[in-house]
Parts: sequence; C-alpha cells; structure tokens
Amino acid sequence: MKKTKKLESRSYSERILFLIVFIVFVIYSISLLYPVFWLIVNSLKHWVDYSLDMSIGNPFAMPKSLQWSNYKDAFQSINANGVNFVGMLWNSVWITFASTMLGLLVTALFAYCLSKFPCKASTILYAFVIFEMTIHVGGSAGATMKFYVDTGIYDTPLLIVLQSMGGRGMHCLMFYGAFKNLPNDYAEAVYMDGGGEFTVYWKIMFPFVRPIFISLFIINAMTCWNEYLSIVLFMPSWLNLAAGMYLVRSPLIREGKSPVYFAATVFSILPMFMVYVSFNDMIMKNMTVGGLKG
Repeated sequence: MKKTKKLESRSYSERILFLIVFIVFVIYSISLLYPVFWLIVNSLKHWVDYSLDMSIGNPFAMPKSLQWSNYKDAFQSINANGVNFVGMLWNSVWITFASTMLGLLVTALFAYCLSKFPCKASTILYAFVIFEMTIHVGGSAGATMKFYVDTGIYDTPLLIVLQSMGGRGMHCLMFYGAFKNLPNDYAEAVYMDGGGEFTVYWKIMFPFVRPIFISLFIINAMTCWNEYLSIVLFMPSWLNLAAGMYLVRSPLIREGKSPVYFAATVFSILPMFMVYVSFNDMIMKNMTVGGLKG
C-alpha cells in the first residue's frame, strides 16, 4: 500500500522513467536466465534428440522423454587427470573454503595494522595497495610456473594457502575503511583492563567488521568456486569442478555426450546457486560498522 502511494505521488515523467528502467531490468534478467534454461532443457534430452534439434536450429525444443540417466552418467563418466566427479566436488569445497577464509582473515588483519598503527611503513604499504590496483600484470604465467616448481609447491595444497594470503585489493580497502572509522576508545578500555593487541583486534575490533567479512566471504566463495585456469595450470592433480568441466568438455562433445556434460554442469553450479538463494539478503545489506554512543 505504501509503495503504491509512493508511486502515485510521482510525476508523469517519473513514472515513465520508472517503467522504462523496469522494462530494461526485466530484459536483462531474461538474458541471464536464458542460458540456464537452455542448459537444463538440454541436460534432459537424449543425445540423438539433442543432435537433431541443434541441426535444425531448434535448441529450445522440449525433450521427447526426460533422460534423468544423464545425471547418473555425469557422476560415473566425468573423469579428468584421474579425478572423478565426486573428487572434483570435494576439491571444490575445500579449495573454496580454505582460499576464501585464509584470504579474508589475512586481508582483515593486514588492513587493521595499516589503519590502527600509522607509520612510514604503513603509509608505503597502503600506497602499494592502491598502486597495485591501477596496473595490469599480464604474461607472467611462465615465471609463476617456474617459481612454483623451484620452490616445490607446484601441484600441492600448500600453493592454495600461499596464493590466498596476499592481503591486497579492494577487500583490503573495505576493511581499512571500516577499521579506520572505529574509535580508539574501544582499544583504550581493553588496555586499561590489561588486554593486549590481539585481544583488541579479535574480541573488540573484528566483531564490528564481521558483517563485511561474512558478505565478502560469500561473494569470494562464489568466485573461487568458478575458478578453473589457475587450478588447471598449477594444481592439475587437485581439479575442482570448474577445472574438470573445462577439461572434459571437448572429449564429451566429440563422443556425442553433450547432454551428459550439461547435466554435470548443472551439478557444478547448483551448490553456489543454493548459497546465493540462502544468503542473498545478507549480501545485499549495507556493509556498515557500529560506533560509540555518547
């Protein structure tokens, strides 16, 4: 009722603009749902029906019979570098969790030190974080590969740990701004009670930025889940679902098993879809921190 009154209170030109924006976003939403619908429809087709529909230019033809066996075959036939579908799923889970959790914990701690301990070193490091975001580094895959091989961390879980502990980028700036806005009165109260720096950070300061941490964790987890290039290059024995789908795509299509590949792709995106549906309200919330009451 309130929304209706608010819309009626707008001028005629504002209503027209609102309608145009609404139509644009509807079209944009349909464009995002288009490939998902196509994926699900074709994952339920027999490979013969799929080939015929594609040959006559009718990719959205409904399946003549629902081939749920494609999803069973996805579990049994997906295999790359000796890693089966279940192994890829497990690798996706632990790589996503470890990389995201370690990355954000290190970034938050680094940002806290930059914001609460001003000195020449922190100023230089903050400037480096800004500068690094303005330049593009390309063509370093060869040097990176040699470094990982020479140090013995190539194709090991330790590589994920070290890669995620950079503490840089936009996330660092978000944590930096949050910690910078927190008054030092909290820390002084802890010092008076005999607490140390770790107590101040972990029990006093960090809880204020926890909403930011949780939101960034969910967003980063979805990004990390879909990462495949670095896994293929540097961790070929620990393939996740995204890397596995990338490697088996061409062989399955050549064998006429495109619907099986689509079924496996549905499985690969389902976990992150469920995460987004469960936590989208939390992601959309404003990431703010509290303050002192006078």
